[in-house]
Amino acid sequence: MESPFFLARQPIVDEDRNVVMYEIFLRSRKSPDRFPEEIPPYKAAFIVIDLISSTGYQRIAGDKKVMINFSIQNVVNKSYLETLIAERTVLNLQKPYTELTRKQWEFINTALANLKSEGFQFAFDVDLITHQNVRPLAIKYADYIVSEVRNLDKFNDPFLINKQCIATKIENERQFYQAKKHHCDLFEGYYFGKPEPIYAELSIAALTTTIIKTLAAIERHADLKEIEDLIKSDPGLVTKLLKFVNSSYFYLPIEIKSIRQALAYLGINNLKKYLLVLMVLELAETLKVPVEEYKKMLLAAVISEKLAERLNIDKDVAFLGGLFFTSDLIFNVNPEKIVVDLKLSHEILEGYIEDNPILHCIFYISKILAFELSKDEKYAKCLTTLNLKEELLEKIKQQAKEDVEKLLI
Repeated sequence: MESPFFLARQPIVDEDRNVVMYEIFLRSRKSPDRFPEEIPPYKAAFIVIDLISSTGYQRIAGDKKVMINFSIQNVVNKSYLETLIAERTVLNLQKPYTELTRKQWEFINTALANLKSEGFQFAFDVDLITHQNVRPLAIKYADYIVSEVRNLDKFNDPFLINKQCIATKIENERQFYQAKKHHCDLFEGYYFGKPEPIYAELSIAALTTTIIKTLAAIERHADLKEIEDLIKSDPGLVTKLLKFVNSSYFYLPIEIKSIRQALAYLGINNLKKYLLVLMVLELAETLKVPVEEYKKMLLAAVISEKLAERLNIDKDVAFLGGLFFTSDLIFNVNPEKIVVDLKLSHEILEGYIEDNPILHCIFYISKILAFELSKDEKYAKCLTTLNLKEELLEKIKQQAKEDVEKLLI
């Protein structure tokens, strides 16, 4: 899968123009000079972290530190940061993307203290430290204050004297001189170097970090509070999941209004299944896959599920297997690789590599029907293997189409 995004790094230098660290951020191949508008900033941070972890600090920054923009409210979800090298990472904390309660600010304080003890450093934007809940945190935990030159004179605020100042958007010698005059310590801008592309292979996990983290939490039997908090850390996923569970597919007598309600209704097993469906939707949206193509993937999954029901085979295995068996057509990713990367059931892999002929035929028939591919000799053999008639398959396909439409309402 060719990545639609890439990492870029921009040097942050000292007064003698020696590189001290690199700011790392996400760029789109479509608009390489701008932040990708199709990705919310909090989600961009997750992708950046995944790419740094998979590419390696040495390739990204040599022996220097990296600075990553990261929403302050996500520091409580330590699982997002567990692949980073603390001593080589500066988290440039960004404003929260939702309103936070007093209790949540207390959790953030505790999280910052713990991360600080592990070796992480923190940068705060100068505009952010005027926030009544942020300023006490910045006083305690900030190593750096980030600001454009015109917005900061370090000696005008006693709090700033003991913090290192990073002056940004410096484009000429005059601005460099002005930043030094304002007692800044470090400097960033086109005057010292434009963002440099770092191309790295983008994994499915990178594009769907919250879902992958939630699935991992489910696998290790995390408590519901942790699972709920992980989902709530991604506002886009919250919206999708609530819309999904309130679709006509579930025929609920009441509207589900919270993630906790959704968890109670779906249960852990169903949650895992439908998170994977939402993962495919998220991938399709990010990679600009037409909705009709995404529908075909979902159609293959539902056809597989209905065939499994008739043949007394595990419906969930069939559903997920049918869903990802078509990934080569939509995402140009080998289905077997997805099974391994997402740690799906070994039965699905057996079906993909034909060690389980029954499952393989279910997946193959579903793929042919959903994508309206030519019905070849293998398709005919699978009909015989499963003892199925074309007339029945057409009826199942029509029912599956109706279910897909309900799921997407």
